[in-house]
Amino acid sequence: NGELETPPTFFEATTAIAMSLFRDSGVQIAVFEVGMGGRFDATNVVTPVAAAITSIDLDHQEFLGSTLEVIAFEKAGVIKRGMFVVVGNVKSPAFHVLHKVSLENGTRLIESSDVTTKVTMQDGLINLTLNTPFHSYGPLLLSLRGRHQVENATVAVRLLEELHTCNLPVSTSAIIDGLTKTIWPGRLDLCKGNGSRIVLLDAAHNVAATTALAEYLNEVYPAGVGLVFSAFRDKDVKGMISSLKDVIKQVTCVQLKNPRAHNVTELSAIVRSVDSRLPVSVAESPGSALDIAWRHEEQLCATGSLYLIGEFIDELKTNKTNRALTPTPR
Repeated sequence: NGELETPPTFFEATTAIAMSLFRDSGVQIAVFEVGMGGRFDATNVVTPVAAAITSIDLDHQEFLGSTLEVIAFEKAGVIKRGMFVVVGNVKSPAFHVLHKVSLENGTRLIESSDVTTKVTMQDGLINLTLNTPFHSYGPLLLSLRGRHQVENATVAVRLLEELHTCNLPVSTSAIIDGLTKTIWPGRLDLCKGNGSRIVLLDAAHNVAATTALAEYLNEVYPAGVGLVFSAFRDKDVKGMISSLKDVIKQVTCVQLKNPRAHNVTELSAIVRSVDSRLPVSVAESPGSALDIAWRHEEQLCATGSLYLIGEFIDELKTNKTNRALTPTPR
């Protein structure tokens, strides 16, 4: 009768819409990012020519499993016969699973460890020289911030280089443009307020991501920053705050307009349970959070939820005198 037994999720619906748009527009090459896991993800209805798995860590355990091996098995669901897969510096238990699934499918597995890199920091950005089996790149300035982007860049470059085996050659100049000109809103995304005020937007929403964020903050803002924070109830808030507590000076908890989100009372209690010495305040919206947090610190970082960052990006479009934000050109 044309009705579905179970309504599609938001991600399933948007994935289907994207595929329909790609088809109608005559797109020849499409890049799909897996939403969660891989084996049962909505994007896994495609038959790819290649895949990239940059890292594997604990996240979405209630759906994917509680160990790296089990999560790796779910991620390995994207590995299919006749393709190749580039794997980043994943931890040994997870790598063994990826290697086993690749062998079972006759899939060529390429490790990014065949690349050497030289890294220095320049005004919060990465100056990178990268040598692969095919080419030497750099020194060049990565447009995306954070040392973790070196591994991401390495995997991306190796994937692009290997596409010639699928009759999809990518020029060296195009690869360099990708490394130096990519813009990714909400990922270590530096925005300026009035005067010397700044807010760094980062969509980290698990412990692995906030750990990478903490490493960046410790390197670039060693004196510490103010934290604007919100998170969903199914996230490890205690773990995220624990990973950030040594690089933050105060926390402003934000109420998100989503039923899955912690309310600010719950959130502030969890923050205090991690470090009772941290000053904690609450705000009813990202905009008011800026007003509150900037009274204490001029350098802020907003993180904990993609939805929080989305609301901040909407804030970029406002013209309110005291909190107008301007993205910083790369």
